[in-house]
Amino acid sequence: MTDTHLTEVPVAGNLRIGVEALPTGIALDLEGFAQLVAHTVVERLINDDDLGERFDALRDEQQPSDPYATARSLPFEELVDELVAEAGTKVAVYGLRRCLQLASRITSTAVDALCAPVVAEPALEGRAAA
Repeated sequence: MTDTHLTEVPVAGNLRIGVEALPTGIALDLEGFAQLVAHTVVERLINDDDLGERFDALRDEQQPSDPYATARSLPFEELVDELVAEAGTKVAVYGLRRCLQLASRITSTAVDALCAPVVAEPALEGRAAA
């Protein structure tokens, strides 16, 4: 089942989701989403004085000998949670056409990867015929 659709499906604006075959399934390439999240986080750290100061305080408190010190765990987790909430965790897929395009790409890639006929090694075929 060869799919003629795009390797990457545009979902929202310029955001695209890539679909790649793996030996045991598929991988969704969310590079556009990761860039959007990183951009949002960096922008917030630069432009929000409170977040920037909290980040600087975490960096100053980090001890190279014990990077998992309990003293920094709660403030670290709180900052991560706040930045994740700010950046978001969902990718919207708008319109029936885009939803079906993405679903079709995922389905066809999975079928190609998981249902491809097993090719016998030539040496084994020769022995079987003998």
